[in-house]
Amino acid sequence: MANERITENIVRKKLEATGITDINGFLIEEQKSQNPVIEKLLKKASKSGNGAGKPEFIISQNNNRDFLLVIECKADFKKHISSTKDQYKDYAVDGVLLYASHLAQEYNIIAIAVSGQTKNELKISTFIFPKGFGAYSILTDTRKILIDDIISWQDYIRFATYDESLAKSRKSDLNKFSRDLHDYIRDYGKITEAQKPLLVSGILLALMEKGFKVAYPKYEEAELAKKTFQAVKDIIGMAKLGVNQERKKNAIINAFRFIEDHPELQKIDRKKNESPLAHIVREIDNEVRPFTQDHYDYDIIGNFYGEFIRYTGGDAQGLGIVLTPKHITEIFADLAKLNKNSIVLDTCCGTGGFLISAMKKMTAGASEIERLKILENSLIGVEQEPSMFALAVSNMILRGDGKTNLYQGSCFDDEIFNQIKNKATAGFINPPYSQKGENLHEWNFVIQLLNALQKNATGIIIVPMSLAIAPHPLREQILREHRLEAVMSMPNDLFYPVGMVSCIMVFTAHVPHDSDPHHESWFGYWKDDGFRKDKTQGRILTEKWSKVRREWIVNFTNKKITPGVSIRKKIGMNNEWCAEAYLETDFHNLNEIDFIKNTVNLASFLFKNGKSEMAEFLLKNKNSNKKMSLDIKKWKWFNLGNLFTFEKGERLTKLDRISGDIPLITASENNNGIAGFISLENFENKKKIFENKITIDMFFNVFYHDYKYFSDDNIHTLIPIKFELNKYNALFLVTVLSKLKYKYAYGRQVRLMRLPFEKIKLPVDKKGNPDWQFMENYIKSLPYSASL
Repeated sequence: MANERITENIVRKKLEATGITDINGFLIEEQKSQNPVIEKLLKKASKSGNGAGKPEFIISQNNNRDFLLVIECKADFKKHISSTKDQYKDYAVDGVLLYASHLAQEYNIIAIAVSGQTKNELKISTFIFPKGFGAYSILTDTRKILIDDIISWQDYIRFATYDESLAKSRKSDLNKFSRDLHDYIRDYGKITEAQKPLLVSGILLALMEKGFKVAYPKYEEAELAKKTFQAVKDIIGMAKLGVNQERKKNAIINAFRFIEDHPELQKIDRKKNESPLAHIVREIDNEVRPFTQDHYDYDIIGNFYGEFIRYTGGDAQGLGIVLTPKHITEIFADLAKLNKNSIVLDTCCGTGGFLISAMKKMTAGASEIERLKILENSLIGVEQEPSMFALAVSNMILRGDGKTNLYQGSCFDDEIFNQIKNKATAGFINPPYSQKGENLHEWNFVIQLLNALQKNATGIIIVPMSLAIAPHPLREQILREHRLEAVMSMPNDLFYPVGMVSCIMVFTAHVPHDSDPHHESWFGYWKDDGFRKDKTQGRILTEKWSKVRREWIVNFTNKKITPGVSIRKKIGMNNEWCAEAYLETDFHNLNEIDFIKNTVNLASFLFKNGKSEMAEFLLKNKNSNKKMSLDIKKWKWFNLGNLFTFEKGERLTKLDRISGDIPLITASENNNGIAGFISLENFENKKKIFENKITIDMFFNVFYHDYKYFSDDNIHTLIPIKFELNKYNALFLVTVLSKLKYKYAYGRQVRLMRLPFEKIKLPVDKKGNPDWQFMENYIKSLPYSASL
């Protein structure tokens, strides 16, 4: 006869065998909980629909208030799971998922369903239900194997952290906490921008000291400040920082000294009856410390630094410091094909983001002994800025046993260079931008990193797009000593709100670029990573990123050539090193809607600007009885330089403009490029005036103007060669030309030297020349009047 008590006893023995016991700091409750929050959440979770839910086991750990283990048992293994998962009273899986759905409003739930009365018939299913996420997933280990037994608490938490939905939920909570904490520190702490992330990292270090962790609620005002700083000193004092470690320790401790000395942190807020420091320590203990324990591979300090800078407009950008987004640091680890035997170097490590992502990749599937070996010996960083160095060391101590291979100072320092050279099999860097001083160009930092690596090591950098397109003497040195394998153009808003367009470059160290005369570098157009942009939260991860990441890695690994996406090209020091310069635009996705849209946009502009007769003529003068199709496969390629000559406008500042009736075209996506109207009389003899022409601005916004206009120096006017431009073939050309816009942005702008070599596809006549009559007839055949 089925007896559920037998199943419960089996579970108790398994829990004990894995160390989940009262003695080890776990609270194991059955049927109900002493925690009022849990009881309230279960109040409406009855399996019968009436009264409170009563799981067999509710398990929590004193040191981790973020997770709960919930277990539901059934004696009959045939009652393990129903086909609909809504038979809550009769089936183990159904019941535990019901409880988890309620408890997940406030906790991350590991939901475990157990059925059977003997070892042979026992069934165990395990699920993860992230807090506030509204959905669950099956829990697996790092190899994606189902968890079908009772395992240790540490393993439950470790495997749960690999769940993407849980990570997304917890990181969203952490970002919100970062914003709230920033506001509190701003209002009550009164510390500097540089001190804010140091305060967070210092408190996290202090909470590692067991005595402080237990006793801090008893401390007040100056005593709390003193004890917090002392705990930081104790943790730093135990760290193994390698060469010159006492000097490093003193520098780090000095960076945290403000915690003890700052009067505003100690001042009691009479309304709250506590000091700002007391409030901040408690909040970090409750909200952040559990996260650092569970997600040891997450750059927690870099996250706070980035969030604080975002909301304060701090001085990081002024220092040339732009922290690399986490998903990009992770893609570096993928591109370098890191494993547990790799050694990684970052010569401008900042808070340690690249090293932490490298660690995550290298420790995946590694044993605990291998993991500690990687943390102690395989991650090497150099950072010059003192507060950044303190943050980096804190970051590494928080996830290791206190031994780090971080060096404070310049990567150009001979003593440091001699200690790090020829050790690393991979090197990553996001160098400081626009540094002033001799030998501080971004290329200098890149060369120093590559020179420090082993032969055939992989060096990966992320730099402003200007380095990919602008000639520089140091390029010759790089290619003489190292080989450029690939360049990937990154999303324009990757570093939002900082307006920097960037690219990733991949090198093989100490292999001259021309050692293989047939070598071709691979160029990828990686402009869309699937993130969405929010004014408050910045760039936000979406479900698209997982798919995009896989596609990027596959395309890079195979060096795949895809029109409009990637290409291989043999390059030298004077060429552009970016996909935009060489990609063959894919025109096969041109369709009727594209042409209708441009025609309607022009007509709308004309109506708006009082040219209704011209707009009506454009829309009505068409052959509506004959629908024409596009056979793009038969179109031919043409260089723009064979179709047009190009004239650049003249600079005219706002102060120099005199109001009038002639449109002034400037760089803009709107209003056909018209920024205003200026005086013909005042500028007729100073500026060129055009009419019935197509313009392309610095960002490749393309417009047709059948009226007289002036243009500024960001505008390029296209002068036809051996053909007449009219409203209709102009609109056809505008639509085709607009397909080239993806090649240009702030980082790479339209220049007279580039335009003649751009290529477009056009329909041709029997002689192979552009079929201007077809283009005119096609525009006239469109049913665009119905779209207005």
